[in-house]
Amino acid sequence: RSGTRQWPLVVAAYMALALTTSACTGAGGGSTLALGLAAHSFGSEGFGGLSAEIEEDGRVRQLTSADFRRTESNRSPHTRAFEVGERGLLQVRGVLAEGNDTVAQGEITIELRPNSRWNVDFERGGGDPMLKCFGCL
Repeated sequence: RSGTRQWPLVVAAYMALALTTSACTGAGGGSTLALGLAAHSFGSEGFGGLSAEIEEDGRVRQLTSADFRRTESNRSPHTRAFEVGERGLLQVRGVLAEGNDTVAQGEITIELRPNSRWNVDFERGGGDPMLKCFGCL
């Protein structure tokens, strides 16, 4: 496709440290996962063509751009928090499509830990997302 630039979809995951919030400490608190967007990186095209898949222990959750919402406490679009396991692997995959064309995709595998809050953020663009995030894995 002439004139169309392909952008990688950068996926970064970070775990909120127990010291940053009381919700991450204590027995039986469980672990959660929420997905978020660096909305500014999607530009005028927006993120309407974004779909995501969360896979854990053989169970797959499908999400669309409609699952990402801004709230009063979080201006960046994000999903609700999903309960996840305390151990094992979690995979998050994202695909950004425009029309019938896939213009970006990315995936990450997370080794789960007990009583942790995980956030996976999607950013459209190039470069290493680790350079922008303190505490990222």
